[in-house]
Amino acid sequence: MASESEYTNYSSDELNKKANRYKKVQIGMMVMAVVFAAIVGIYSAINELKEGYQMAGIFLVAGIAYPLLTFGAMRKKIKAELENRQN
Repeated sequence: MASESEYTNYSSDELNKKANRYKKVQIGMMVMAVVFAAIVGIYSAINELKEGYQMAGIFLVAGIAYPLLTFGAMRKKIKAELENRQN
């Protein structure tokens, strides 16, 4: 197996831009999940629908867990690559 990181071909500036972009996407997805869950919850409360509360929970779980798992791991790899370059 290669011990080389997938981010070795990028400059430090490019890596910082990627990390910032991933963070913005991650936060954006989490905010949208909360907004959609709130909309579904309010709509369900107004129309007395029990199924909407289940969808709100799914939006929250998927909308928070997915960005943390995917973009969080990418950001950690980028930060590790930047730290390796500083040492």
